[in-house]
Amino acid sequence: TPVTPGTAMDDGRTVVVEGAADMTLGYTGLDDEVLVQLAKDPGAGVTIVVQLVMDEASAQAVMLSSTDTRWNATARTITFTGGTAGNWDDAVRLTIRARDDDRPEDRQVAVIGFECGSDATCGATSAYRIPNLRSGTGLLDIDVFDDETPGLLILETGTSIRLTRRPDGTVTVAVLTDGLTDVVSIDGAPVVLQEIGGVVPTRLFEGQITVSGTTITRGSDSDLGSFLDEGFAVGQFVRVTTGSGTDSDPYVTVDATVTAVTGQTLTLSAIGALAGTDVVATISRLVREGLWQGAVTTAAAAEPTDPSALGGRRITRSDGTSWLADGFLEGQRVRVTNAANTSQFVDLKIAVIRGTNATFDETLQ
Repeated sequence: TPVTPGTAMDDGRTVVVEGAADMTLGYTGLDDEVLVQLAKDPGAGVTIVVQLVMDEASAQAVMLSSTDTRWNATARTITFTGGTAGNWDDAVRLTIRARDDDRPEDRQVAVIGFECGSDATCGATSAYRIPNLRSGTGLLDIDVFDDETPGLLILETGTSIRLTRRPDGTVTVAVLTDGLTDVVSIDGAPVVLQEIGGVVPTRLFEGQITVSGTTITRGSDSDLGSFLDEGFAVGQFVRVTTGSGTDSDPYVTVDATVTAVTGQTLTLSAIGALAGTDVVATISRLVREGLWQGAVTTAAAAEPTDPSALGGRRITRSDGTSWLADGFLEGQRVRVTNAANTSQFVDLKIAVIRGTNATFDETLQ
């Protein structure tokens, strides 16, 4: 039975995280526990030896231990005795710990098999045969997470949410819902809503460029390449950055939309302070996640009786593009701000996403 450590409460899963001793934090890993007992009394005077079996990969991933004297760590067995004076129904608490190493690894699944450790008492010819058709194969799967790999672990009980790797600074985790439920408190404190929208850059080009008007031409060190082959297209949102970040050569950055593209040129909707001939630049595609700015039409009529209508509080993008592509989902809470006067804003929840554009998602209701 997988349990919350220190309790007998079945938590339905076994999860461990690699860790090490830290002078400030103590042990940084996460251990888990299972309770092991027999399902039926084998009879007075009968001893049942349960063998725990692991393949090589599982044995390298996790370690087993117990303070119970019935646990034999060397043989990896648990011994039970039957009868009213026996301990067959007294569970052995087994602690499972991830083996710590210095290799970045993906999530692993270790498996423990529970088999008969003594053919004489629980083998194929015995009255107490394990495993059997009713008991199943007697397998326990363990999720093993690495502490060299950054990640977030969600547990339904116990510590609830934790990081897998110790970070160098503060890590902020956004807790989103599907609109059918709301998070009302975290660690007992009322929820404070925060803006989380932003853009995620993916670099597609690095090299020299020449800027003329709003057009960027590939420089002499990169004229054999092609903006088209690198994935640039009309309508994309991109970021162009030049400079090295020093006092004498500060960064210059502009975010703009691609209005035209050829193999050798990019034309942008704006060029900002970018200038120069054969200047070193990086050009990244920007993918918006929960963030959009542009012209909209609005309606603030009363909510319609017929929910299929487009009445009610609604915002329709004037460019006809996609809310879903920008990371907006039904049920999300959003802040709508007047870009010309940021003190004017309203916080709402998205009830329905619909529209008449090609992807039917240009309108938030």
